[in-house]
Amino acid sequence: MRYEFAHKFSNDWSAEDLKLIHDTQAFIASPIPGDPVTEIGRYLSKVTGVKYLLIGMFSGEEKNKVKTICFFNKDQKLANITYNLRNTPCHQVYQEHVCYYPYGVQEEFPEDADLVIMGVHSYLGTALRDYAGESIGLVVLLNDTTIENPGLIDHLLSIVTPALEEQFTAGLAA
Repeated sequence: MRYEFAHKFSNDWSAEDLKLIHDTQAFIASPIPGDPVTEIGRYLSKVTGVKYLLIGMFSGEEKNKVKTICFFNKDQKLANITYNLRNTPCHQVYQEHVCYYPYGVQEEFPEDADLVIMGVHSYLGTALRDYAGESIGLVVLLNDTTIENPGLIDHLLSIVTPALEEQFTAGLAA
């Protein structure tokens, strides 16, 4: 399995990285107009530059499906979808909480036809958790080339996930 965990130490950030971290903190600290989940998704899609970004909730009796709350292709909001977790990298996120495939994700999950249809070669996902630490949703970045600077993206996700988790546990993301 080509699974890698992305992490950077605080002294490894460039000035540009530090500005993006600060901007993300400021974005989350400010009131977010409209639907906060969608606006956080739009923000992450823009700053990461990935081809696809989705934020979804685990659903189904056995939490075996994902229902997207927002789904972006670059800056274009797509219709929300529901898909099965089985044989997808998102299932790894549900089980492991963080998952990064810098390349070859289609080969690792040959039964996930959506990866092929979307032309996805790189995947980074993190779980959203409730107060008990149970996985309730996820944030997923998908790209047609290697997702650059995964340590920075992982850090940005750690900044935004508490706000998303609050929305999900409050039931506002339904």
